Amino acid sequence: DDLLTENNDNGSTEKEFDRDRCPNRCSQFALSTEKCENGYNLAKCLRPTNIDSQNEGQWVDTGICEELNCGIIGRAKYQIEVDKILDTLSDKDLLMRPTTSQYKARADVIAARICPVEVPRAYVMFLLAYEWTMRHKTLYSGADPCDWPGVTCDGLRVAEINWTDRNLRGTIPEEIGLLSALTRLSLDNNFLTGSIPQSFRHLSRLIILDLDRNELTGLLPEFLYSFVSLTWLDLDTNHFRGTLPFAVSNLQHLRVLSLFNNQLSGSLPESLGRLKNLEHLYLDGNMFGGFCGVELCNNMPYILQELTVDCGVNCPCVHDCYSR
Repeated sequence: DDLLTENNDNGSTEKEFDRDRCPNRCSQFALSTEKCENGYNLAKCLRPTNIDSQNEGQWVDTGICEELNCGIIGRAKYQIEVDKILDTLSDKDLLMRPTTSQYKARADVIAARICPVEVPRAYVMFLLAYEWTMRHKTLYSGADPCDWPGVTCDGLRVAEINWTDRNLRGTIPEEIGLLSALTRLSLDNNFLTGSIPQSFRHLSRLIILDLDRNELTGLLPEFLYSFVSLTWLDLDTNHFRGTLPFAVSNLQHLRVLSLFNNQLSGSLPESLGRLKNLEHLYLDGNMFGGFCGVELCNNMPYILQELTVDCGVNCPCVHDCYSR
């Protein structure tokens, strides 16, 4: 209560938070000692609002009951509680190893006294910034990732990451799958290596996925063909292997499919012709063979505007093929 001051201007005993004494990251939050629905006397995270002039500059209840915030508890207890959250997000060994991005992201969360409800979002974004050698840059050093360039948030969730041509280096960590609300992920024209992690399967809300012009390897994951909201799938100019399965026809909203300059092989599935919204299909620079399918050719030029294949593919509707 020593961080709270009485407000008796209207004769009430309402307590207001002394913002000047709230440390570090928590200067963006206030405290309330109201009783939560579960009956415990906990602190609530409050935010300043600028939504309308009537409430401008006032602290507005987010409706989230949290025990951890600002000076309500000591650093040691705060760290214990944050570690409970982080233990559900990453391997504990990685969190405790000083050379890892997980360890560095954890340290930043604790140092900034992130409001607990925001810990998962902040932690994952800090981790990505360390993993891809961005965190040392001023634009990506802030405590709120939603203020970073190329990042769009929807409430407590990260909705879009557009980091095209940012000189990103490193691998894609498993923790990226925790950003399950992503609708756009654009990491093209960078220097990312390794394979697409299995946790990617949780990014099923993606509408735009841009990973082209990196150094990514491995098989194209089968779960990509269950991302039924995709309209744009660009994986060209990497080192992906494998085949293009019949299940590609699940992507009925797809407008652009770009896979050129990889190491893909096998026959093209006739189900490509069932993608009735597909406007641009780039398949050259691979090792595909066989027949491209009558249905695919029937889609040109009414729906399908561009189609590129290697000369090893029998495709009568393509006049200029590419030879490796």
